Amino acid sequence: MDQAQLIKTVKDREKKLKKVESKFVEVHEARRLLKTDRDTFLNFLTLVFPEPTLSEVLLPEDLIG
Repeated sequence: MDQAQLIKTVKDREKKLKKVESKFVEVHEARRLLKTDRDTFLNFLTLVFPEPTLSEVLLPEDLIG
């Protein structure tokens, strides 16, 4: 492999790595927002419904947070 091919290979790998990093950040942010929304919704439910009703509707691990 000559120098030009090596440089091209390194640049191609850098591009791929940047795409993977970008996708990872995008997915991580989406999951964080979904978790925040879920936590907010569960907090809302605990304010609106009495505890016995929530126990019937939600699974115990949902209340753990």
